[in-house]
Amino acid sequence: MSRKSVSAFLMVVLVLASVIFLFDLGTAEAVPTLRFSDGTTIVEVWDGREGYDLRPEENIIAYTGQVGSLEVDVTGVGTNIGTMTDPRLTLSAAVVGEGTMTIWFSETGFGPTEGSFLTSASGNTTGDSIIYSSFADTSNNLYGEGITLGDIGLNSGSDSSGMLSLENAYSLTAKATVTHTSPGDFTSFAMDIAVPETSSFLYTIICFGGIYSIRKKMLNDVDMNAKNNKVLI
Repeated sequence: MSRKSVSAFLMVVLVLASVIFLFDLGTAEAVPTLRFSDGTTIVEVWDGREGYDLRPEENIIAYTGQVGSLEVDVTGVGTNIGTMTDPRLTLSAAVVGEGTMTIWFSETGFGPTEGSFLTSASGNTTGDSIIYSSFADTSNNLYGEGITLGDIGLNSGSDSSGMLSLENAYSLTAKATVTHTSPGDFTSFAMDIAVPETSSFLYTIICFGGIYSIRKKMLNDVDMNAKNNKVLI
């Protein structure tokens, strides 16, 4: 096999490895879903729901509407910045009115994942409080609360789940509860759940490093065969 043949072969291997890698990093296959409740009224908005989801892009939901006595403005929700194995959920919202509003954002089909989930949140309110929670659920159901990843009782903060190994499919849920005591109260917040690991980056290095090693060995074999057979390549 000549050097040109080896290089062509390895280019094909590299392309295939890249395709497999990118496929592995595809976004979660399930449909991300929002749910709002003021204790009596429930509104559910899934990605692409006609008349509710204001953003045409996949894995991003935007909704503005009334939920009971409270007006809810969800400015953007997406999982497109995460992957099935290295997930990331984000939720940002604004709430106006008197009462208690709970907002969930959930998606199924993540995993496998090994790492520590970090839940971060930042918000401002003229009302009583904002409470943030995040969950993973190995039953892989929307809004499942099987494993608590983080609890933040202040308007802003962060919480870590500690190291987890989730081998099978699971769901992730971000949950925020806003309490207002007067009709003019206003709250805005942003919430993020992520696994801040470099596993995907390390996978790339290992993959390409292995291809480099194979390439070097094959080219060395070509050189050795050429010397043994006294063939000029």
